[in-house]
Amino acid sequence: SPCRGTATDLAHGRRAPRRASGWRATPCAVPRQGEGDDGPWRRSVRAGLLSLGVSLRTIEMAKSDGMSSLSVLCNASCADNSVGVPFGEGGDDDLPEEDEQCPPRPPGRPREGPVIFKADADLPLVVPAIRESEVLHLSPDDGRSFRQVKLSLYANGMSIAPTGSGDTTPAISVAWSPFSLVQACRLHSIQADESQPWMRLFKVSIFHHGLTHFFATQGEKADMERARWVADVSRTLRVLTQSLFPPFSIRVDPQPGASWTATRLLAGYLLLYDDLGVSRVYGELHAHSDTCAAFAAYEDDCCDVQVVHLSIDMHTCVSDRVGIDCSCFSLGEHHFSARSCAEKMLWLRAISN
Repeated sequence: SPCRGTATDLAHGRRAPRRASGWRATPCAVPRQGEGDDGPWRRSVRAGLLSLGVSLRTIEMAKSDGMSSLSVLCNASCADNSVGVPFGEGGDDDLPEEDEQCPPRPPGRPREGPVIFKADADLPLVVPAIRESEVLHLSPDDGRSFRQVKLSLYANGMSIAPTGSGDTTPAISVAWSPFSLVQACRLHSIQADESQPWMRLFKVSIFHHGLTHFFATQGEKADMERARWVADVSRTLRVLTQSLFPPFSIRVDPQPGASWTATRLLAGYLLLYDDLGVSRVYGELHAHSDTCAAFAAYEDDCCDVQVVHLSIDMHTCVSDRVGIDCSCFSLGEHHFSARSCAEKMLWLRAISN
């Protein structure tokens, strides 16, 4: 029976109903390229990837003792409510070429549809707090003055409560999204920094929801306190993000039985965000042909139902989100998050090549 649960629930096989989706997932096969699987262009690109010094076969997912305490509410579709179209049910236009065979699914692994996590900013926070202390918070009303607040860090978000006497501003509670970042920052000019040497700023941005909060530490240990806050927030975001990925290894070899993956250069799970929430997809980058490369995203690593297809050329905008240990990047108008910062750099290097 469908249930509403946490990211930890998903890991134990308990799934929650998903919202109605506007996706049209089709098994659109990527056409074969002119060269074979081990052509000279493919070998040269793979050599460039290996120059990163990162193993393409295995990138171990970091483990943390606090991972089981996360409570990211999620929605996932069951087979009877999914929007994807399996091979053979989408009409003649959706079928691959006659000489291509549909990839066999492993025994006992039926198609489950896309996995979508609910990542609303107003989700309840999981107590107890990991850390609490008083800091300065840039007022969201005028954006010019700081006020004293108690900043509380939780496994799935943060809360900001005013501490000043007579301050009737309501407390702010924000739940994390994997598409968030934290970084140390400075005032608008060097002169402004020098005028307040006792203050050290950092910002927390949940750009999934367009939210940014600026904080400041003060006193003789301001630098140390800021460094601790930045490290604690980034560690919490990393544990949250990794909890949404299944165990997997980055792959560079084609999927057995799926001939449309013959030109694969790099493949692995990614998180994608849109108006539905945060979706877990299996991304795949292909070798270029005629000045254009293909990027495909599937429901899972069986690669039989495609949900996203992008063409990459010299005009495609590829951007990297700058933050402490941030694993988010953008490809065109689509926003992705890798399992780790190292995997993000691997994807960006492969796309850049």
